[in-house]
Amino acid sequence: MGLFRNLARQFSLRVVISAPIGRLFRLPEVYAATRALMEALLPRLSRPFAVMSEPYQALMMLRQLGQNRDLMLPAVRALGERDREDDTLYCLTLYTYLCCHRSLQETCARLFTHRNTVLYRMRKLKEEFDIPIDDPDQHLALLVSSAMMLMELGREDVFMPEIAGEGERRGTDKA
Repeated sequence: MGLFRNLARQFSLRVVISAPIGRLFRLPEVYAATRALMEALLPRLSRPFAVMSEPYQALMMLRQLGQNRDLMLPAVRALGERDREDDTLYCLTLYTYLCCHRSLQETCARLFTHRNTVLYRMRKLKEEFDIPIDDPDQHLALLVSSAMMLMELGREDVFMPEIAGEGERRGTDKA
């Protein structure tokens, strides 16, 4: 990958590398998925890049799920509307909290956000939006719904691990 990244920088290339192809008949499938990822990355990155496709599987799955908006929980949809209207980060906080296995410390670290801010947001999720963050039976639905809402809000960067890992912050200190 280092060689591909160097070539990308040197020649201003944008490269997406698929997983190894086990059999030739899979080539059309792999090509279509790799091309779709390239089309997703191009508008977001003007600089040269070389990435493997595997870390972006969640992004591509969410792009397909986003076409079926009725799967999203209504409470999370309302949460996303609040984020859109008031420029808050409730969906990002919910998604990160669930990804961090409900660890407040890890959530704060990933969001680069003070503990009191995250606690405030979590209280709002429970009290104002009636989101059952403590109910393990609801975690998958909440996780998928919050991820879908983040995509709808234009926060695809959350699902771009290599790119987000290059110094871009995923969250900010907004209530």
